[in-house]
Amino acid sequence: MIETLFAKQMLDTTGAFLLATVVGFLFGIVLERAGFGSSKKLAGVFYFKDMTVIKVMFTALITAAIGLTLLNDFQLLNLDSIYHIPTIYGAFAVGGAIFGVGFVMGGWCPGTAIVGLASGKIDALLFIIGALVGMIGFNELYPYLGFLMNWGSVGESLIYDLFYISRELFLVILILVAITLFVLAESFEKKIGTFDLSHLKSGTLKKLSTGLVAISILLLLIPHFTYIKISKEKTILNQVENAQDHIEIEEVVQKLMNQDKELLLVDIRTSEEFEEFHIKGAIHIPMSDLAKKLLSYKNQGTIVLYSNGMTHPAQARDSLFRQGIKNVLILTDGLEGFNQKILKPSSLRVDPLSEEELIKVKSWREYFLN
Repeated sequence: MIETLFAKQMLDTTGAFLLATVVGFLFGIVLERAGFGSSKKLAGVFYFKDMTVIKVMFTALITAAIGLTLLNDFQLLNLDSIYHIPTIYGAFAVGGAIFGVGFVMGGWCPGTAIVGLASGKIDALLFIIGALVGMIGFNELYPYLGFLMNWGSVGESLIYDLFYISRELFLVILILVAITLFVLAESFEKKIGTFDLSHLKSGTLKKLSTGLVAISILLLLIPHFTYIKISKEKTILNQVENAQDHIEIEEVVQKLMNQDKELLLVDIRTSEEFEEFHIKGAIHIPMSDLAKKLLSYKNQGTIVLYSNGMTHPAQARDSLFRQGIKNVLILTDGLEGFNQKILKPSSLRVDPLSEEELIKVKSWREYFLN
């Protein structure tokens, strides 16, 4: 299994810095070789004269997506060990618009501008200076514009989860989109504004398209391999065996009383039972809606499920895990255990309580019964 620097919490180490320097140097070479050291080539995409940007970016995109998917499916890499940037729709829309305008006007993006500067391009230097001025300006205006950074945040959100399809099927769709764009890009370059497929007589695009289609078929077959299904179930069973699937009532109670924002307590009973009585701070989500409702909380903080007992929460938790929502735990002993351990009066308890325990029970009852 590949261990990432993010998973090992080593991103701030000297070794990580040196590795980033080497990778950045190699990335710069690739950009230069792709022609991204020229603002004319970069700006050409907006006039449909040179579609290199589209072809290179989609080639990089599907190469990374295919590589990561295969590594994950063959149990060589856990995708959870890679940092996933939170989805922030408002910030992405505003930032993307500003970035796009800057790209059209300057002919560079930050990364390619560095490559251009290394190649001695004066306009690249001016673009970088402008970018630095923009960053300083945003910093100075942060009290007024800072809200944009989290505007429209939905947490970690993956597009194939939004459409309830597998990662492999989404990648197949992405590959087909890429092939289509490759064809269109070649056509526009051949004759601007005219859909011309004569270039397809050359073997390069045919071979590339054929190879990508073959990979698509492989990706669709992979999830059906028995050993992958067994591996997922083995992970679930290991967590159950090592008591990693549940959380103790006292710990949840402490988090609730501290108003821990990283905790989401979910009551999966019927709406009638929830209205009659529920743990203070809990929200109600029917079992059939759990996957949809919890998608925006995927792998962020801790989600705790509870019912009267533990059977239904355990089944729901395992189902969510298989769907990629892996930050879900079940409440030990369920609501019945909560009533017995937290709400039951000290005078009705069989075992005598210490002074410290009496104080705790009193504070619990005051908090959850008021």
